[in-house]
Amino acid sequence: MKLLSCLAALAAVFAVAPAAGACVLSLSAAGATAVRTTAPTGTAAALSSVNMEATVKAAQIDPRRADNTLTPGAKSSVLLVEQALQAKHLLAAQWVDGYFGTTTITAYTQYQKSLGYTGLDANGLPGKSSLTKLGASRFTVTNVVSPGTRVDTGGIVINTRTKSMLTEAQRLLGRSLVLDQGSYNPVAIPPPRAPTTAAGSSTSRCRA
Repeated sequence: MKLLSCLAALAAVFAVAPAAGACVLSLSAAGATAVRTTAPTGTAAALSSVNMEATVKAAQIDPRRADNTLTPGAKSSVLLVEQALQAKHLLAAQWVDGYFGTTTITAYTQYQKSLGYTGLDANGLPGKSSLTKLGASRFTVTNVVSPGTRVDTGGIVINTRTKSMLTEAQRLLGRSLVLDQGSYNPVAIPPPRAPTTAAGSSTSRCRA
């Protein structure tokens, strides 16, 4: 009995205020012992994630829709972005709906300007830098979209992402695409020339 009394007292000491991750000893009336492990306290909850690719797609498509149809696969990410904009008093609660429409574009533009961005860098489309800063302590950014390095294609300068898109478009369309103006060529846009066709192939002119 004395041994059980001592063990019971010892168990009581352990159970009063167990440290994070500590083992707690307990006794049953029959004298059997059991050990359980307490969950660590103060552990930060995992942050939600924003899919940048899906968010940028929504920001490009939603404002041009005739209705309020949400971009597939983007709602959860857009909601996180809108909630962060609301927390900065840039977006009213009624617009936190997972739809990256013109109101959200305007709010994001204001956020980009608050970071010191100007011109095309403050066009309302989320970029990696601004999105990462907006998500500080709120969410992480996944599926990052990057324009890549600049590429000179015969006097027309584009980024590697645009080049990859054009290559894939040519493959899908079965057409040869020729650029009139690149992403980084602030020059006068020449008049379009008629497409040419030779040996069953065709060429279309476009602008990056």
